[in-house]
Amino acid sequence: MRLYLSIFALIFLISCAKSEEGSYSMEGEPPTSGGYETSPTFSIELSPPAATDRYVFVPIPSLDSVAKVDSLSMTITSIKVGKGPEIIRTTPDNKHAVVFNSGSYSVSIIYVDNDTVVTIPVREFFNNMQMSPDGKYSLSYFDLSLSHGNIRIEDVRSFNEVSVVDILSGTEMLYPVGFNPKQIKFTSDSREALVISDRKLSIIEFSTSTVSTISLTEDPFDMRKPREIEVHPDGSLCFISYENSDVISKVDLSSGEIFTRTAGPLVSDISLSSDGGNLYIVNKSPGNVSVLNSSTLTITTFSPPTQLKIDSISLSPDGQLSLLYSSTGAEAKITVMDTATGVFITYPLIKPIRDLVIPPPGSSAFILHQGIASTGDPSLDAFFNAYPTVSLFRLTSGESNPVAVASSPGRLAFSQDGSQGFLLLPGVNSVMIAHMDTFLIDGTTLLSKPSHLGVFPNSHKAYMSLEHPLGRVSFLDGTTMRLDTVTGFALQSLIME
Repeated sequence: MRLYLSIFALIFLISCAKSEEGSYSMEGEPPTSGGYETSPTFSIELSPPAATDRYVFVPIPSLDSVAKVDSLSMTITSIKVGKGPEIIRTTPDNKHAVVFNSGSYSVSIIYVDNDTVVTIPVREFFNNMQMSPDGKYSLSYFDLSLSHGNIRIEDVRSFNEVSVVDILSGTEMLYPVGFNPKQIKFTSDSREALVISDRKLSIIEFSTSTVSTISLTEDPFDMRKPREIEVHPDGSLCFISYENSDVISKVDLSSGEIFTRTAGPLVSDISLSSDGGNLYIVNKSPGNVSVLNSSTLTITTFSPPTQLKIDSISLSPDGQLSLLYSSTGAEAKITVMDTATGVFITYPLIKPIRDLVIPPPGSSAFILHQGIASTGDPSLDAFFNAYPTVSLFRLTSGESNPVAVASSPGRLAFSQDGSQGFLLLPGVNSVMIAHMDTFLIDGTTLLSKPSHLGVFPNSHKAYMSLEHPLGRVSFLDGTTMRLDTVTGFALQSLIME
């Protein structure tokens, strides 16, 4: 159902305008009372945005449109697309924004330079879309994990299809893949897409418009399902781990030949080195790291001097160091492994780890914590136990800087060079900036609750969508700390209805 505004509502909204330094309003800020905004009785919901080097594109599902926000001039363009736009991606050359429309089951290609749109139908009931690294192809499919059990049928329905849209030509081709596709990976040169499904691997070669499907198990009654896939940088092979299994499969992507071998008990995580030479495997019990040579499939097992409770591994971008930790336990520890020597060094942390990220260049990690603090100081423990906590961690020295935050952390994004991390704090309407080289922390208050976050390519400027009945986007320069905000950009789409 489309949303219409009466002329009286439009006049009211426009008349509510007020100006603020660093704030740009298409409809003006609603009047405030006691520091809280008075909102209209309706509300516009936004999907996660995407950006080129200059523009932010914000899907507005209820209005069948995308708001194009110019981060330099703060001007807005409303672009009509298909029904119910929900997923948007931008191409690396900054020339196209590609939108998946869940209401009309279509893909809209927006040409950034002139805002023209080409919309291509895809298969009904698809709910996910990914883009190849070179930005030439979008792949749409039905992802069971996103359906939340809501699976509809009108006449017939299958679960083995992927729709590929050629973004440059605006053409679409449907490919059969294995039953129930779970994830899609790409070779680094974007030559092929690898579709992992229940017990099958499908390889879509874009240049020849062909697909080949490989069965990952010889026994049709073997019910083990793929868990993770790691693709070799040259696109020649990939490695697959399985749920509740000690087996690793190596797949030759040219011949389709599969080599399978046991990789130690309870494989819980895998990570491929940047050169593709070694696959690092975490054996949750007894807490070892197995290193599988990609060529020979020989395994070298490294055991720490004391038994570690680990289930996860993260490699530095250069592959020289790895971080080992447990994301499910209660141990406030992290272990650094030198991948060349197999030497382990374990460091204490303020709390157990929930998750972590190693941004480029790989000298530091950003850690999200969980659980109970253990500093050894009762007053510090009481303080950190009262608040969510994050830490900045130096891989080479074990130095850490724990930071208490006043709200449960939201989305996290890094500048392309990895020097700055932006963390949303939705509960207190703010964003934290972590300077990964100096370990200094900054924070900025936002005009309302943030929901989505990204960073412009090759910059230190973040863009955030904030909750507001008529749409709000803020831009934060991580170097100067200047904050600019555009409010009410959805009003233009409402007027166009």
